[in-house]
Amino acid sequence: MVLTEDQKQIITDHPLNDLLAALPTKLRHFKLEDNEDDTRPCDNQAWRADICNLLGILMGTTAAYQLRTSDGHRIASMLMHARQIVGTLQPSRFRSLIDAIVADCSDLVLWAVVINFVQGLDPSTPENSAISKQVPAKLATPLPASSAHLSDGENRAVIEERLFHEIGDSTHRNVPGFFQKHFNPATWDKRQRRMLKDLLTHHDGHNWAEFPDDPSEKPVWKWLTQLEKDSMAGAPYTLHTMRTATEFKDGKAQMDLMFRKSNAKNDYRDVVVVVVVVGEHKKVHNPSDFKAVILQLARYLRGIFSDQSLRRFVHAFTLCGAIMELWVFDRSGLYSSGEFNIHEKPERFACALVAYASMNNDAMGLDTYIELRNNHRYLTAKDAAGNEKRVEVAKGKLLVRQRAIVCRGTTCYRTTRGVAKFSWRSADRQPSEVKHLTLAAARGVEGVATTRHKFHSGPEAEPGSAGLSDSGSSRKRPSSNDDGTGSTKRRPDSQRRPRRQPRSGAGTGGPPGAGSGSESGSESPHGSRPSVHRANRDVLYENRILSCLVISPAGRVVSDFNSARELLEVLRDAIRAHQSLLMKGGILHRDISSNNIIITDASQGFKGMLIDLDLAKGQDRERSGARNKTGTMQFMAIEVLLGKDHPYQHDLESFFYMPRPTSRLCKWEEVGGLDQIADAKAGDMAGYGLRRILEEFPRAFEMVKPLCLRIRAILFGDMAEQKIGTPAGDPLRLYNAILAAYDIALSSF
Repeated sequence: MVLTEDQKQIITDHPLNDLLAALPTKLRHFKLEDNEDDTRPCDNQAWRADICNLLGILMGTTAAYQLRTSDGHRIASMLMHARQIVGTLQPSRFRSLIDAIVADCSDLVLWAVVINFVQGLDPSTPENSAISKQVPAKLATPLPASSAHLSDGENRAVIEERLFHEIGDSTHRNVPGFFQKHFNPATWDKRQRRMLKDLLTHHDGHNWAEFPDDPSEKPVWKWLTQLEKDSMAGAPYTLHTMRTATEFKDGKAQMDLMFRKSNAKNDYRDVVVVVVVVGEHKKVHNPSDFKAVILQLARYLRGIFSDQSLRRFVHAFTLCGAIMELWVFDRSGLYSSGEFNIHEKPERFACALVAYASMNNDAMGLDTYIELRNNHRYLTAKDAAGNEKRVEVAKGKLLVRQRAIVCRGTTCYRTTRGVAKFSWRSADRQPSEVKHLTLAAARGVEGVATTRHKFHSGPEAEPGSAGLSDSGSSRKRPSSNDDGTGSTKRRPDSQRRPRRQPRSGAGTGGPPGAGSGSESGSESPHGSRPSVHRANRDVLYENRILSCLVISPAGRVVSDFNSARELLEVLRDAIRAHQSLLMKGGILHRDISSNNIIITDASQGFKGMLIDLDLAKGQDRERSGARNKTGTMQFMAIEVLLGKDHPYQHDLESFFYMPRPTSRLCKWEEVGGLDQIADAKAGDMAGYGLRRILEEFPRAFEMVKPLCLRIRAILFGDMAEQKIGTPAGDPLRLYNAILAAYDIALSSF
């Protein structure tokens, strides 16, 4: 294995040091007794635990997180896969890796062996995958990993594994302009500058006074709270620590440090709701702990974005010994200041503490869109005529939220006459949902939600705005409002997407900072991507735009059906709506799921209607060019999972998965990668697989089983020769056949 210059640089920048020092002695015994015969299992299975330990150590290093194979796979992910299948591999598969460790080879040699080892493993997709062989090279937008379907009570390892893939391509360190944008004292008021001055008196020019020699949790907590008491008394936000995980509801994890509202009650049970800044403390700074620390932070931030559903971005920090790193998490990823020593750069540390304790709502990334008046919640909106109106948002009527970080962050509230929807859509996805809805209404589409209002919400500052006052370095840029809404907000300057940049050393360069004066994504003078790894992409940062609109009618999500008959009526009418959207409107929905179908009043002609056209596309448009394809994986068609383009038949296949038991939908997501999920679905659509699923149906769904068999035959052909693909001819034939099957099923009730 010949390393590239980029790979060599990453390995040099992130040495293993003595991480593997204890392993050679333990593994030497296995090396001497190993059975050379690949076809015979090794009698001594104890070696597998040592191999798992070795792979786990390598997987957790920063180098593994940044290194990629020649075909773009992350080494850390491949090591994770290898660790999961250790029990199925023969000892000889690990011989070259163990030999390199026992011989105490250099890091360059060892990583070359590691890369060669993971590339030599069997592919994650089984070799006999009939479905995979039918599909050519991927042409469609790639699918991102997401933690959105996982509950807060899910196993920690499961959440962190999914977060690892969710944030991996969106983690950027050493972002230029980070301090000037978020921690610039020039924008502060007198009180904040006084706090900063008082705080810096505790630094003697070399070190922070009374910083504990033993920087463990209790001494550091005592030191921080004393600094707060002496220099930041009366600030709107105060330091807090969680002592036990029981202070979180629903099994949420313990949080080491946080800033929260100073007037929050100490017995407040849902602590996440009042948290504004998250901190993670470690006694010792160890670069190899980066992955574990950032995933722990990400778990905290995922909970905050879920419980503070209109939060635009969240500040966070790590303090490991005397090394600090400041972070900002938003819907496009996470961005950092880079590491610094708090003794050597006391101004940075002091500015961070003062800012965290005294930022205004805008700079803190809090919800600035819903206004509270006389115990009522309002949004300021524009109606179809362009007149501003106040729309009341029903208190406690949160309908939809996403439990993920890097996503659209779709949040829906009930209003007095409809639903208010907030989402961070990709700027590359054109046209917007509002344009699709407006066009659908103009073309006479039936069964699709309509727009009532478009929002001008919150202050004119941008999300993630810099400084601690509205007059600071936050600058309003020209609107990209392509749909006439006044609600679109672009990403902040220091987190805007730059043009293609040349590669160089890890952790340098990046997008222009707030003080760079750049109004567009110009090239950084530093010339490289500030990311934890180098992805081979032309698009390095995804620009997202906040879109806010009120749609009607309001209804129940399809999962709230009261009977099997009602479910079939809703799905039938939703398919009719999909047909109208395609045939009359020339628009393909592309995100059919249980969240995007609502149960409505049948007097309007449709008991089931379609909502959420964020991912819709006109029939005459090419692919959007968006960085990732987003959608609901449980309901995705087999060919969509395999990377094929998305015609109308794939949406009809998504409708077909709707009556499946929830347990089956979850199992599809647990089988592995996208190819494996596609294979699992294809197997379940075959004769025995489908019959097995039908046996899982509850008794009340007996009348639904014949419908599933009919639609399966319509979509995939007979049981003996399964066909995956879009049938030729007029789409009306496929719609009519499926709708007729629903009518037959409903007539049997």
